[in-house]
Amino acid sequence: MNPQKKRLEQLKARREAQEAAEKQQLQIHNSKSKKKMTSREAVTPEETDVKMSAEGVDYEYSVEEDYEDEEYKSAKNEIVKKLLIEEKRLKKSARLAVENEKKLNSVLEEFNKRFDDFESLLDQILEEVAGYKKNSMVTYTTMLESNVGSFLGLGGERES
Repeated sequence: MNPQKKRLEQLKARREAQEAAEKQQLQIHNSKSKKKMTSREAVTPEETDVKMSAEGVDYEYSVEEDYEDEEYKSAKNEIVKKLLIEEKRLKKSARLAVENEKKLNSVLEEFNKRFDDFESLLDQILEEVAGYKKNSMVTYTTMLESNVGSFLGLGGERES
């Protein structure tokens, strides 16, 4: 499988796990607030389909609250653990960013040196080409003058 696709799938799975954890935390929080609201409100038999006695409902709520309190505490510990892990990751990322910046700066300096060398070579080539062009023009004009002179000289000798 393509490494990029694997990485995308891993990121997607991680994101889904984070969203599920956030939903669970939200449900825990919402269920506690709902329980507080339902304990204050009087529930009529028409409003609910639950076929339990009042004692059973009270017992169920107290057990759920105990369980959710422990779950909430462990979730807080997990969140702290996740935050500490994330802090380590961020510090490592910052350290790597500084190292990468140093490496990139050295590469940039080397690039600038090579570019300066390239420019100086290009200037030398342009000077050489200009010299060749000047010499070729001198040679060309000399050849033209000698050919025209010899042509005129030959024509003058025939007439005489």
